[in-house]
Amino acid sequence: MIWGNLSLYLALFCAVFSALFFLIASKKNLFATSLGKKFYYGFLFFTSFATIYLFILFLTHHFEFSYVYGYSSKNLPFFYLISSFWAGQEGTFLLWVFLGSILGLFLIKKSNNKDWLTLFFFLLVQIFLLTLLLKKSPFELLPVVPEDGRGLNPLLLDFWMVIHPPLIFIGYSALAIPFCFAVTSLVKNRYEYWIDNSLPWISFGLLFLGAGVFSGGYWAYKVLGWGGYWGWDPVENASLIPWLFSVALLHGILLGRRDKSLSKTNLFLAIATFLLVLYGTFLTRSGVLADFSVHSFTDLGINLFLVLGMLFFTFFSLGFFLLRFSKIKSHPSNLNFLSQSFGVLLGLIFILASAILILLGTSSPIITGLFGNPSKVHTIYYIRTNFPIAIIIGIILGVAPVLLWKSSKPFEILKKLYYPVFISIILTILAIFFMVRSTLYSVFLFLFLLVFFTNLKALFQRIKKGSKSFGGYLSHIGFGIMLVGVLFSSGYNVTETINLPLGEQKEVFEYKFIYKGMKGSFLDEDNFLQIDVEKNNKSFSAKPKFYFSQYTESIVRSPHIEYGFLSDLYLAPSDIQENWESFSLTKGDSTEIKGYLIKFLSFDITSHGEGGEIAVGVVLEVEKDGVKDTLVPLLILGAEEKEQVGAKLSGGELLYLDEVDADRKMVSLALVDEEQKEVLVLEVSKKPLISLVWLGTILIMAGLFVTLLRR
Repeated sequence: MIWGNLSLYLALFCAVFSALFFLIASKKNLFATSLGKKFYYGFLFFTSFATIYLFILFLTHHFEFSYVYGYSSKNLPFFYLISSFWAGQEGTFLLWVFLGSILGLFLIKKSNNKDWLTLFFFLLVQIFLLTLLLKKSPFELLPVVPEDGRGLNPLLLDFWMVIHPPLIFIGYSALAIPFCFAVTSLVKNRYEYWIDNSLPWISFGLLFLGAGVFSGGYWAYKVLGWGGYWGWDPVENASLIPWLFSVALLHGILLGRRDKSLSKTNLFLAIATFLLVLYGTFLTRSGVLADFSVHSFTDLGINLFLVLGMLFFTFFSLGFFLLRFSKIKSHPSNLNFLSQSFGVLLGLIFILASAILILLGTSSPIITGLFGNPSKVHTIYYIRTNFPIAIIIGIILGVAPVLLWKSSKPFEILKKLYYPVFISIILTILAIFFMVRSTLYSVFLFLFLLVFFTNLKALFQRIKKGSKSFGGYLSHIGFGIMLVGVLFSSGYNVTETINLPLGEQKEVFEYKFIYKGMKGSFLDEDNFLQIDVEKNNKSFSAKPKFYFSQYTESIVRSPHIEYGFLSDLYLAPSDIQENWESFSLTKGDSTEIKGYLIKFLSFDITSHGEGGEIAVGVVLEVEKDGVKDTLVPLLILGAEEKEQVGAKLSGGELLYLDEVDADRKMVSLALVDEEQKEVLVLEVSKKPLISLVWLGTILIMAGLFVTLLRR
């Protein structure tokens, strides 16, 4: 505890003094510049020390630390021990500070006399995060040292847990830098250089935050067993909203660099993007969404600090923006609707419209809570509001690549669109013939086929000319492919729930299924359900998981996915109907189960086992169809194990005694029908062209990576 907390205090000390000296250095004080750098290296050292120290505590199982105990255990594999670091709030805040301290090195390396104020603001962000860490430290000790840790939530026991959170927090750390450049330009009232300095960081943050958002979607699809990849959960939206704002910011800056326009808009977007990162942090980590999100963290007692920090950065940055608003010079935007620049502007507007609508929906528990009982919007809200926006963006992305930057002639546009439109129409007609029956879906499909072909043509033209500025077209192609995948995998997904008795065959969607039983213990996370699947003389063994987690005190279900390019077969276990039913009785009470009226009369204290064993019996009166019988099931307790001797009922079932609570005069019993088979309730889904969702996201990221390399 001493070394961990001491390193955090020293990191805060160095960060504060580094910020102060960089503030002085902004007045061209070379001595302050040197001191600012030295204290920054101290901040980096102590932050790195705290990070490495916490990693070591996890790897060496120091369960005396509350955070290590709460998120790890001795049986966790190495990679999951690493991911335990960021499984809770304290670890993610430390990860955020650490990643920020690394990125700050690049700021120092690239800085000149104009940028020391930027480093001052950047360090204010790190100081805010360190304050949260010191309020709720990952190095707090437990009063008693436990032998083992509580473990990791079983839903986090996945490869994507290792990389998803770091991707998100690299993105968050990077998007703080354009914010700091923007605030610096406002404070200095100089706007000629902030865009060029910010553009690489915007591209960098956009790439990593986007990778985090998309990998989170795949993680949900692969692990949660609900069949989807995006549930519009408030915590999911908390990272999507700043990503959409940063997409708008990137397009706004590219437009502003060419036309000298949108100066005020771009400054506002740079500020708003990071403020939304802070707002998303507040939503997910304050506990305000605990009743509305399955992912939300609980309140750690840092809410006041979160709110004060968010308000400080909001009022400070937007205050300067309003103060300088009239002094920010900007050229008017090109409003010729037959120009590519107008297409970029229009796309920016509708991306922001989508982000704002998602923001309102995500904030609905807070908004409605101001006027009464808090509530969240239904997921249909997000679909209905974003579907028309997606169509409009499809039109823009489909037409924009054939337009000239300033102005285009209608005839030239039609000439360039001829082949992409013709091919898109033919493919849409084929889709209508084979699958698509909805007129709206047909329009949607046509538009995003058009996006694919016009951007593909523009991409090849750029590459042929030797230009490296093709990243945007590659991302737009990915966007079109992804939305076609979303259209087919969600709109034409078919699901059927089947009951699979043990050893019997059932057929659905031309697949034959045979349930072979559970392999392993119901209480063991390594168990699986074995299902043999056959189609067209080709077979495979599906192994979805279904077990009781002591960590969550609930049943965990994980699907089996048989991947295919044309469709995925998604098998999600819903329930297992056993051949037995458990119930409890207090002496003198009765209950009705499966047509039997069972009454607990007394304990059988005359029964004794042999060889030191103790036999406990319970006298039961069993009535069915007017016929009464007296039965005495036994529980024989040996030195190391127990044996149950069942009593046979008139219908052939057996009645077993499970547990005895003599103090409360209560017993636990089980009614077992040995002729009834165990039944697996299985949801079988076919998800057509869902592979296009993942292909599209990969191409979006590839395009952003190409854009980043150019910067």
